[in-house]
Amino acid sequence: MKGVKRLMTFALFSVLVLICAIELWIRNTRSSSADIVVQVFSDTGTVPFKTQPETLMIKHLSYQNVPGRENACIIMLARNSDKKNVVKTLATFESTFNARYMYPYVFFNQEPFDDDFKDAVSSATEAKVRFELIPQDQWSIPPNFNRSAVLESFRKQGERPGLKAELENYHHMCRYFSGFFATHPALRDFKYYWRLEPSVSYYCTLNYDPFELMRKQNKIYGFNIVGVEILWTVPTLWSSTLEYLHSRNRSFPLHLRAFDQRTGDEPESESRYNYKYFFNNFEIADLDFFRSDEYLDYFKFLDDKGGFFFERWGDAPVHTLGIALFLDPSQVHYFHDIGYRHEGYIHCPVDIPEDGVAYETCHCRDQMPKSDSIMRVSDSTWEDALKYYLRIVPELNLESYIG
Repeated sequence: MKGVKRLMTFALFSVLVLICAIELWIRNTRSSSADIVVQVFSDTGTVPFKTQPETLMIKHLSYQNVPGRENACIIMLARNSDKKNVVKTLATFESTFNARYMYPYVFFNQEPFDDDFKDAVSSATEAKVRFELIPQDQWSIPPNFNRSAVLESFRKQGERPGLKAELENYHHMCRYFSGFFATHPALRDFKYYWRLEPSVSYYCTLNYDPFELMRKQNKIYGFNIVGVEILWTVPTLWSSTLEYLHSRNRSFPLHLRAFDQRTGDEPESESRYNYKYFFNNFEIADLDFFRSDEYLDYFKFLDDKGGFFFERWGDAPVHTLGIALFLDPSQVHYFHDIGYRHEGYIHCPVDIPEDGVAYETCHCRDQMPKSDSIMRVSDSTWEDALKYYLRIVPELNLESYIG
């Protein structure tokens, strides 16, 4: 009798376990992916990731191998006083992209972030947020330069108003983003980054992951606006780049021709910079490139020249020329479908035929300011620069993007 009772008890227990398992399975299958959050494990810790119910059977999800989830982060350089503008940026960026993908944010500052900034930013997103300090030696005038001479140079540069050249911190920012940023320990374990700025707007809700595109198509750098630099800010940047090529016994790369004033009909004419560059307040790129030996060697060569202080070399033209030196055009991607605005510059994909455009909704045309000062890719200066560059990007059909 005792054996029969034990058998019946075990059978009843088994039935109850089976019923509970079935009920749990039914609940999971009815739940939406937005309701399920698991922890994704990586070398840098854990981050919440919304996933499909069937993947819950996997207890340890690889950071790199989750579908639609790349080894990437969102970066921004900001000050405590930028709090309101940072929150404005996150409001548009979250609603058009990151609220669904939950990529972590990494904020950088030359001084510690205060609690008000941290609380405001952390409340603006459900993604993981890190607040990092820039090393002092990367945000100061190098000891091999005379500080008094550098400050006097800032004063003289400031006689041309509106370009922030009189501000010491602005020079430090350009220098930091030209080379140091990618080597920060907080970015060590990341592969890709998307750069944000305070007070920018994103208009188009994407239905794809740009980081996934970068990986699958073997892209290194992504842009969506070509700008024209102010001539007096970089008077010796081009000659310094040519000097770098000569000092390293490197030939003149084909890609660099996109930024040379010479044409194919004038091969013997003097090589001069055409002052065009990738507007890198928006950029999506591979960190491995900017921390590679060859790129950092180029940055170190430029840094020793002093142009970040005695001139106003911007990080955008430095990035651009570094890309032209070391990358093949096929490794560069034109993100024509990301609607973006920074101050007076705007890229609106509504201007581009919609065949193949990968966004769900886009409101940049509706929200575009009417001011005549707003420059778009369809304006003549930008259009000429973009056309000239696209001619040497083999994957792109020029007529598909610019009429």
